[in-house]
Amino acid sequence: MTEVLNQTYSFGQFRIETAERRVRRGDEIISLTPKAFETLLLLVENRGRLVSKEEFLSRVWPNAYVTEVSLARNVSALRKALGDAGENLIETVSKFGYRFKLPVTEAAGDTSEPAISTAMAVLPFASVGAEEGNAYLELGLADALITRLSTMRRVAVRPTSAVRRYAGTPVNLGEIGRELRVARILEGTIQVIADRLRVTVRLVDVETQSPIWAEKFDEAFSNIFAIQDSISERVANALLPHLTETERASLSAPTVGNSKAHQYYLKGRYAWTLRTGASLETALGHFKTAIDIAPDYALAHAGYADCCLSLLLHAGVSPREYLPLAKTAATRAIELAPDLAEGYVPLAMAKLCGDWDFAGAEAAMRRGLDLKPNYAHGRHWHSQLLTTIGRFEESILEARRALELDPLSLMINMHLADMLFIARDYETAAEQLRDTLDMNGDFVPALNWLGLVYSKTGNHAEAVRVLERAVDLCDGNPRVIADLGCVYAAAGRNEEAFAVADRLEALSSQRHVSPVERALLSAALDCLDATFGFLEEAFAERHFDLLLLKVWPGFDSLRGDLRLAGMLERMGLGEGGRMKDEG
Repeated sequence: MTEVLNQTYSFGQFRIETAERRVRRGDEIISLTPKAFETLLLLVENRGRLVSKEEFLSRVWPNAYVTEVSLARNVSALRKALGDAGENLIETVSKFGYRFKLPVTEAAGDTSEPAISTAMAVLPFASVGAEEGNAYLELGLADALITRLSTMRRVAVRPTSAVRRYAGTPVNLGEIGRELRVARILEGTIQVIADRLRVTVRLVDVETQSPIWAEKFDEAFSNIFAIQDSISERVANALLPHLTETERASLSAPTVGNSKAHQYYLKGRYAWTLRTGASLETALGHFKTAIDIAPDYALAHAGYADCCLSLLLHAGVSPREYLPLAKTAATRAIELAPDLAEGYVPLAMAKLCGDWDFAGAEAAMRRGLDLKPNYAHGRHWHSQLLTTIGRFEESILEARRALELDPLSLMINMHLADMLFIARDYETAAEQLRDTLDMNGDFVPALNWLGLVYSKTGNHAEAVRVLERAVDLCDGNPRVIADLGCVYAAAGRNEEAFAVADRLEALSSQRHVSPVERALLSAALDCLDATFGFLEEAFAERHFDLLLLKVWPGFDSLRGDLRLAGMLERMGLGEGGRMKDEG
């Protein structure tokens, strides 16, 4: 099951590049949802052979209940994207499945960069005789190993967000390997006895279910760093027998010498992965405690920065308070560890959201991704940055790369749809959102975006139905409420839309409500003076939501207004939605 991610397949005018999860026709990139791409890949890998419906459902939707309608929809989308109206490429075998008809040429991809020789996952460790409150250590040790092993360019390591779901669950390595599309899994147990830490660990080949390497460690808790170093280096040697000096140096790079601070850092990362308002506040407290204990702990500063930004995105806190905190923490992380990718990524987002420093944000993000190319979190946020400055094609490619690195992330799945929506590719965005909701039908961000997509394509009744459901589930999130008002207005239900505007006004006295959300609703109601009043308020706050002013479909009705052009000029954005200094 070794996964060579730079494989290419060619047929007719088309080429599949598995490294980038994309299909090309000459120089043109064919836009496909991840599920449609997986459907095509399965067909091409089995060209000439009938692939049953059961095989498709098992490969493309593992462990998710979907009907054959989803498969038919994917095949229909493929045919449309590839211009296969006459079934010259994909043959339907009624009641059984599909067959790919053209001959395919298979080759290794560009070898100018080292191939990713395998993909692996590090599972949360299982506690043996654990005391209550040690859950942070189970996921925390896995997170520390993921952070270290991710520095290897030739190995794609699934991020913590992808493996957190397996904490405390029975382990079926074959099933997990298929879900995460990995060839190797690192698993183990952990036991705390007084001041000692006992760890057993093994690296397993998923296909054969046989261990590649296994070992036991019994150390004082203060030597947890030595255990992390030993595991990381031995796993790396098992995967890549000939490590470069750079790889060895990155694996043995020191983190912090204070075990107490490290425990709080692990607790912080554990809470951060949950992404709720309460868990993020808890995480922020743990990172602060780690910094108080060890002020020179670079990863703790980076975690604090990530947490501030996540609070902005998921908990609706004030940007005036949290953006400066994020920037200061990220800057300090880099001062302490100049080669820490985890510091450059939040610094880039703080520069973008807080300073509207587009060139500085791009430079910081590229530095972080140069240091850690397989960093899904970084690819995700780089995609957001690229969309902000109007570089849609690059943004979508980065979003697809992030999804390849973290295929089970609901947020990254939804983010790809978000970028497609902003690029006005509503049909593909809808497919991606339906795929995301196949994973979790109550995922509010995906419901929210799907309602907006339906509204843009004229399906107003379905838009209202989906967004009313999202509002019921969103725990009073002002953004979702405002979007419901927008689809009411688009459906001609202005009385209900104005009622939503009144609701947001009342809500603003209780919690932070973005003036950009209120501007969007005012624009939908054609109240342009109110729209620009809210936009000026957002400009005065340097509100990060305003960064989408140039590209957001909800503001398309303002494109000919000189007030909009003037605001974009003051923000430093050129006519194409790009940075002015790009020309």
